Amino acid sequence: MSPKKPNPIIFAYALRALKYKRHEAGSIILAILAFLVVIIGAVALASRVSSGYFGAVSQARNREARDAAESGVIQIIEELNRETNRKALVAGNSVAWLKSNPNLINACTKLNSSGVVSGAGTQISDKLINYKNPSIWHNVVSGNTARQFQLDFAGTAVEYRNTDRSLLASITPGLEAGSQKSLIRISVIGRVMRNGQEVSRARITREFEVVPKCCRRSFGQNLIGATNYGNDSLKCFSDESAGNGLIVGMSNGIVDSSKNTLTILNDSVPPKQVSQAICWDGGTLNLGGEVTNPTPNPTCGDGMRIGGVAGNPNNTGTSLVPVEFPLTIPPFPVGGAESWPVVDASTRNRITIVDGKPVQCKSDGTDCVELTNCLPSSPGVYACRLSQISKIGNNGLLIDSSNGQFEFYFDDNAAKAASKLPKTEATKYIDLTTGTAFLRHVKCAPGVSPCNTSATIFDSQRVTAFAFSSGLGTFELQGNNGLAMDIIAPYGSVDFIGNSSFTGRIWVSSLYMNGSVTLQVPKTNPGFCEASPDGCPPKVGALIDYVARSYAQASGF
Repeated sequence: MSPKKPNPIIFAYALRALKYKRHEAGSIILAILAFLVVIIGAVALASRVSSGYFGAVSQARNREARDAAESGVIQIIEELNRETNRKALVAGNSVAWLKSNPNLINACTKLNSSGVVSGAGTQISDKLINYKNPSIWHNVVSGNTARQFQLDFAGTAVEYRNTDRSLLASITPGLEAGSQKSLIRISVIGRVMRNGQEVSRARITREFEVVPKCCRRSFGQNLIGATNYGNDSLKCFSDESAGNGLIVGMSNGIVDSSKNTLTILNDSVPPKQVSQAICWDGGTLNLGGEVTNPTPNPTCGDGMRIGGVAGNPNNTGTSLVPVEFPLTIPPFPVGGAESWPVVDASTRNRITIVDGKPVQCKSDGTDCVELTNCLPSSPGVYACRLSQISKIGNNGLLIDSSNGQFEFYFDDNAAKAASKLPKTEATKYIDLTTGTAFLRHVKCAPGVSPCNTSATIFDSQRVTAFAFSSGLGTFELQGNNGLAMDIIAPYGSVDFIGNSSFTGRIWVSSLYMNGSVTLQVPKTNPGFCEASPDGCPPKVGALIDYVARSYAQASGF
């Protein structure tokens, strides 16, 4: 039987159905592809959005960490700039921040409220020491641990450098004297904490300029090592100055020391050779109740030096710093006679106090006679008017302050000026130009007699010579060795001729030295200035202080 032929109509329908199924399958594939595109795009968009969000969060936390580090630098510098801690600004890389380290005691903390050195000073703070502890993180805000900082102990936490950025191993004489600046570089890490976990950290380094200044004064004409960092009219001196111990030029006087070998020391322990002294640059003089206003010394501002040539910046010697101040010398006690006896030291060569009276005795303390025109000026202090101490021979003259202090008033207006007359005619308040004459101040415990122990620099003001007559009398201290006393003579002069040594304050108009001369002077004002602080030079002591200021350079990474 022959096979049955397919129905052409059915075959046509079958072909059409097959065509429709193929078309439907292609639509499904396209739909699937479109769906996949939409899904991938959505995922990409979501990824981009979340990435931006997390990036913004990360950047915010990094900024927080940097802010924490910046706040740490500010807080550490603030602590370093406290008076107690300022010596740590110049300590040097080899010095540890320890309370036991005496090199970190700021000398300014030794001053009392009156500006007088009193006490051993204050140790650096515990807070500053804790900053150097690598196990302690410090909160930016007290009690809030979200932002913290500490020094970068993995790197160079604190670094000291000279201004040329060479490393500074330890504090130098120039820094001690306040004659140079330096740099301190601080590296701090800041971190951000969330739920007790660190989520970000940053490290920054800041460099500060450290500038010397006066204790408890602003930056000014501090005359520290001949350096001036500002316009403050107040003056202060370095620890290597003569302080207020040596003042010259008080009445247009001169300083002549071109032919001498001169050594000037202060009262530091051990004594330091001084580089500065005061040249009076004007002000009123109230001398025993008589007020004058002499012309300021014109040479004060001309680079004048003791032992050098004026105006020559390359010379050596002690520079004279111009300082303007008033001076008030207490008057002779009320009730004293208008007479000025001469003390003849030819036979009685010991001046002392016996039974509350100034007397003149033989060297062994016997055969005493009372000095005339002497009155107590305060408890234990005796003022005596004199015109001269003369005829000091080879046996010398001893002034014994064991039982009380002496104030010798050479205030006779009949005194003759050495600058206006031949020197042979000038009034010599004290004359040691004969033979081997000498004058010595001795000091023992009260009641010891006779005393032969030389007084020290700290006893010098127990014998004070006030000379302020209208003339310019002279203290001729030729060849004297070991004399300790204060000479306050605004119109007078002091001459050192030959090999001489002197201990005590010298406030004079003129100073002449010819020979090998050694002076040791206290840095502080004499005792009478306590009663009249506004009539004396500004108080000085160990007045060098330091402050870190401004960013000299900054880096952060």
